Amino acid sequence: GPIILMMPGEADADGYKAYTTNETINGLIAQQQNGAAILIEHRFFGYSNPYDNLMSQSLALLTIQQAIDELEYFANTTDLPMPGGDAVKPDQVPWVLIGGSYSGSLTGWQWSSDKPGLFWAAYASSAVIEAIMYVCFTLSLILCSAVICRYFLLKQIVTKRCSDFSRS
Repeated sequence: GPIILMMPGEADADGYKAYTTNETINGLIAQQQNGAAILIEHRFFGYSNPYDNLMSQSLALLTIQQAIDELEYFANTTDLPMPGGDAVKPDQVPWVLIGGSYSGSLTGWQWSSDKPGLFWAAYASSAVIEAIMYVCFTLSLILCSAVICRYFLLKQIVTKRCSDFSRS
């Protein structure tokens, strides 16, 4: 059956163990299709930091491409601790990549990477598809800290486009 792979994203894997059980859609799909649900922790989030510090040298490896490469490396090289676990590479069984929020974004970015056929399917929930820096929003929040000003700012953002707000 298929291998359902999920990376929690910006958190350690401890709180996500249910995603390997039939309490979640990941586990239900794996169980129904006689597959396996796997949870892999993202480097730098949780206990998987390759260095014992967060200095610039180690953070240089905290990139989207590095995370995508690690998902691909894991899928291509892992042997699972189960009967037949050495015959579950992506060219042998379907792999499904699942993620939400940041890991949902990684799911989408992997799908559009230079190895789009590695995963048979992908499911991204609440994924950011394009990172945009709203400078007028950020600067306004910094400059405007009073409660009434925050209320006014949020009301303006909801009712006007960011560019219109920067002129008011």
